[in-house]
Amino acid sequence: MYAFFNGLNANMTITIASDIAVIISLGYPVLQSWQADRNQRALIQQGRATRIAVTAMRMAEFNTDDRLGRCYDGDPSVTEAELRRFLPICRANFVSAEDYKLLDGLAFRSFEYGLKATLRPPGFRIAWTITRDFYEPAFRGYMDSLVAGLDTEGETSRAALWSAEAAKRGITPVRGAAPP
Repeated sequence: MYAFFNGLNANMTITIASDIAVIISLGYPVLQSWQADRNQRALIQQGRATRIAVTAMRMAEFNTDDRLGRCYDGDPSVTEAELRRFLPICRANFVSAEDYKLLDGLAFRSFEYGLKATLRPPGFRIAWTITRDFYEPAFRGYMDSLVAGLDTEGETSRAALWSAEAAKRGITPVRGAAPP
């Protein structure tokens, strides 16, 4: 009789061990899926950061041409040549913004604050209106709601904001300094 229970215990032990192995093997794909999702989000974030940095550098290069300032300001007398340079800058920002659905938490809030700042100049809002049909409907709705919710009353130029901030810090203009 002892041998019967001994064999039964061995069978039960093997069955329990087998069940535990099945549970572990089912959990492993879930863990892999979670890690893959995390890695994919990291790659997307890295790609976005790279695109934003490259776009910012290109914008800085283009900003050496004062005629593009007219595009930023929404000047109605801009030329086709100026728009051929300005609209791709805007499109690069909008295309980068299409990843918004893939962001969450802090990354999304940071993205949205940056996008609102990008859309503050009238020229970017006009560019959005002109190019909005290039994007899928959900993204158009999201961007339209951002543009509609912008507080553009009393917009101040970046130079005026700079001067005000410098004054708050007690920084006085350098007189007679040669321009770079």
